Amino acid sequence: MKKHDHSRRAFLKGLGLGGAFLPLVGPDAALGAVGGPKRCVIVGWTNGYVMSAWRPSGSGTTFTFNDILKPLEPFKTRTIVIDGVSQRVHYEANAKALGWGKDQWYGGHDGYPGVLTGVPLSKYADNLEWSGGDSIDQFIAVEAAKQQKLPFDSLTLGVSKETGGYYGSLSYKGQSPGITAERDPANLFRRLFATGTTGALPAGQVDRAFLARKSVLDYLHRDLDAFGARLGGDDKHAVTTHLESIRDIEKQITAAPAFDPTSAAKACSSATSPGTMNLNDANNMPKQIKALCDLIVLAYRCNLARVATLSLSNAGGDDCFFPFLGADFVGKGDEYPERQYHDITHNQGKSPDHTRRKIRVEQFFFEQVAYLAGAFAAVPEPSGGTMLDSTLIAVTNSMGSNHDSHLVPFTLVGNIGGYFRTGQYLKVDREAHNKVMVSIASAMGVDGSKWGAPQYASELAGLKA
Repeated sequence: MKKHDHSRRAFLKGLGLGGAFLPLVGPDAALGAVGGPKRCVIVGWTNGYVMSAWRPSGSGTTFTFNDILKPLEPFKTRTIVIDGVSQRVHYEANAKALGWGKDQWYGGHDGYPGVLTGVPLSKYADNLEWSGGDSIDQFIAVEAAKQQKLPFDSLTLGVSKETGGYYGSLSYKGQSPGITAERDPANLFRRLFATGTTGALPAGQVDRAFLARKSVLDYLHRDLDAFGARLGGDDKHAVTTHLESIRDIEKQITAAPAFDPTSAAKACSSATSPGTMNLNDANNMPKQIKALCDLIVLAYRCNLARVATLSLSNAGGDDCFFPFLGADFVGKGDEYPERQYHDITHNQGKSPDHTRRKIRVEQFFFEQVAYLAGAFAAVPEPSGGTMLDSTLIAVTNSMGSNHDSHLVPFTLVGNIGGYFRTGQYLKVDREAHNKVMVSIASAMGVDGSKWGAPQYASELAGLKA
C-alpha cells in the first residue's frame, strides 16, 4: 500500500475486498460520520401558487407560515423558503432561434420541461418541448454513481398518466422529451425488490445491505487488527486511528436504542407490495402519492438509491382531479367540462371561492410533502439522528403564479447532514434558479459547477450553513 494512502478504498483493497463490498460500507460509516448517507428527493408540480398564500410573513429566521405552507409547521426549523429565484437561463435564451416563434420564451406550462434543467430547451414546438441537457437529479445521480454504485442511480416517479412533450417531465437525460415517470406503486415495488429483475438485489442481500454498518464494523475490527500488525510507523498509526473511529461508530449505535437493526433489515427483506389500485380513480390520488412516498423512504433505507424525483402533476394538470377535497371540487368547471387542476388555476381570483379552491389544492400538495418528511423523520439512523437529518426534500414549481416563470418558488426541507442553514425565509432578487440546484448538488457531495449554464454555476448565497 502506498504510504499515507489511507482512503477507505485503499483500506478495503488491502483487506482483499473489492468494489462490490463498497456499497455495503457507505462512506459515512467508513469515515465515522454521524447520520446516514446523503440523499435527496425533488418534488414538483405545475400551475404555480397563490403567492400571497405561499409567502411567509416576516423574514430571516423570524417568519410565520401562511396557508399553503402550514402543513410544514412541524418541520419549520428544518425548512428554508426561497423567494425570488427565476428561470433566467430560459428567458435569456433566443427563443425564436430555438423554434418557439416568438422573441421571448413564454414560460408557464412550457417551463415544466425546464424547471430542473439549467440550460435552454433544445426544441420548441406545439405539444413537444425537449430539454437542453440533464436535469439536476440525473446529473447528481450520474456523478454520485462514480463514487458509489447502488442498484438504482435514481428513481423517477410521478402521478400523472401523461408525460413527455407538452405534458412535461421533471427528469431528463441530455436533449430529450423526458424520462417517463413510474406512477404505479405496485410496479415500483416489483422493480425495487423483486429478484431476477434489472436493478434488483439478489435474494437475501437486501437485509445484508442494511445490516452492513454493524457487520462491517465487526469484520473490519478483525481484519484491520491483523492488517495493522503487518505495518509500522505512520501506516500503523493510521490503522489505529481508523479503528478508533470505528469504535466511535459502535458507541453511537449502542447509544441509540431506537435503532433496531433486526427490524430495519426485516423492513427491507420482508417488504410487502402496496398492492394494486385503480389509478384512473381520482379518489385514489392521496393513496397513490403516499405509497410512492413510502417506497422512496424504503428504497433509501435499504440502500437501493439516493436520488429521486416525484412529480405530482404534469405540465398542465389537466388530469388532476380532487373529489376527495369536497363537493365544491367536483362538477362542471369554468372553462373545462370538469373542475380539474388547470381549470381551478385559470380561475383563481375570480371570486373568494375560486381563490380558496386554488389555495386548498396547493395546501394538499404540501400535505404530501409533510407526509414524506414525517416518514423520513420516523426512521432512526444507525449512527444517530433520523433519515430526515441526512436527506433533503426540495420542492419547486414550473411557475410562480399566472403562468409566470420569472419567479419560481422553492421550499427545502432537511439539510443533508447540516449543509444548509435551515429555519429561514430567504428573499433574493431575481437570482437564477440554477443556483439553488447547484447548491443541492454541492450538498450531495457533487461538483454542481459542472452542471447547467456556466454563467450561473455557483451556489445561492445565504443557503449554506
